[in-house]
Amino acid sequence: MNVVLAIGLLLISGVAAGRLAGELKMSSVTGYLVAGLVLGQVWPGIRQPVSGMAIALATDIGLGLIAFVVGGELEAGRLRSLARGVLGMALAQALGAFALVALVSVLLGHSSGVGLVIGAIAAATAPASTIMVVRRHKAEGPLTQALIPVVAIDDAICI
Repeated sequence: MNVVLAIGLLLISGVAAGRLAGELKMSSVTGYLVAGLVLGQVWPGIRQPVSGMAIALATDIGLGLIAFVVGGELEAGRLRSLARGVLGMALAQALGAFALVALVSVLLGHSSGVGLVIGAIAAATAPASTIMVVRRHKAEGPLTQALIPVVAIDDAICI
């Protein structure tokens, strides 16, 4: 199957499942997850197994779209007004999660390298689901204004 066609089908099915979930009074993120689970199980049997390169391409495109959405949500003025608190929250969350998970991993008998990798993964925050929930509920206020920059900075720290 053509890669562009496959990506198009994935995007269309995700949007359709997200809207269906919205009609059922559920978060659209739930629809996206269900579409991903269903397509992940069904897709390889349609024609041929999905190659590692195709999965890597889909992952890169998805991450690029998420980064674009996060960048669109950030406003320079909002970042300046929240600079100290946002940076402090992001650092505390990322470094705290990293240290705790890395330490527990090493205490459970894994090598320090494995502990560091698992700790780095644990410190990441899912920006797409955070943004979708904020948009879905039309949340406003100081916590919501701080949330998106904290998520963005947190992921930058993890990288």
